[in-house]
Amino acid sequence: MSRDDRSLRLLPILLEALFVVFGVVLALLANEWRQERELEAKASTALAGIRAEIDANRAEIETTFQYHRERMATVGRHLQSGSDEPLPEQVFDRGYIYASTLRSDAWHAAVNTDAISHFDYAQVLEISRLYAEQARYEKQSDHLAPMIYRTILEDGRGAMLQHPRRLLTLVGMMAYREEALLNAFEETLASLDAPADR
Repeated sequence: MSRDDRSLRLLPILLEALFVVFGVVLALLANEWRQERELEAKASTALAGIRAEIDANRAEIETTFQYHRERMATVGRHLQSGSDEPLPEQVFDRGYIYASTLRSDAWHAAVNTDAISHFDYAQVLEISRLYAEQARYEKQSDHLAPMIYRTILEDGRGAMLQHPRRLLTLVGMMAYREEALLNAFEETLASLDAPADR
């Protein structure tokens, strides 16, 4: 058998091997593309969940901020009147401080499932700052509530109402933190609405 005959016989085998390798490479690329699309879809779903959670938390904070501002105005008018009478108990119909219960489930789920690895970095930074601000708000309300309850337990139910300046300070602290949190919500939502730089 001549060398040319052997080359002609090997040519179909080489072509078949080349097509097999090409097919395997193509399948791997298609699989990688599919996995990337799935991860992007997972990240998109996670981001939508975070956005909904932020919207819900913002609505909660708007409610409590309004409550605290109204109570500050009432206490301020009482102080300006110069009255020695304690504040009426019904002024604080939701409590001396009315803290929002904020959610962070969507954010923690995105972190724990590594969905955030497919977010835009600037968005991750903005969102994590917002949730840190939420944590500061929760820490402050967790700190103030025991102070109020201790005063009530030691001096009686109406004790807080007899100290309007103290009440104004406590309520003002909550309103201050809520206003900061509302600003953080607006900044984060603007960041989420901005086109992502990938």
